[in-house]
Amino acid sequence: MMRTWPLLLLVAACQAEPVPTLDPTLAQKYQASCAACHETGAADAPRTHDSAEWSRRTRRGMGALIESVKRGTTAMPPRGMCQDCDDAHLQAIVEYMIAPQ
Repeated sequence: MMRTWPLLLLVAACQAEPVPTLDPTLAQKYQASCAACHETGAADAPRTHDSAEWSRRTRRGMGALIESVKRGTTAMPPRGMCQDCDDAHLQAIVEYMIAPQ
């Protein structure tokens, strides 16, 4: 009997959407302002690239999500402590975090 699982993994890998990348400036902002909580799940922060944890937050749409980021929510301070991030920066960082890996 032929094992087909390696072929199935290859097909699944080809169909996956690529994870967005951040330019170096935004990557620095993410590391300085977001990573401590969003990579560990501290204070109930949804983990970066964890679709299940982000699903509840993304149901209302990107606009509502960005407004929550700008205001701050639960334990997250306004703008996620990235005071020099404009709305486009915040959206790019959020899109990076919500993208499945």
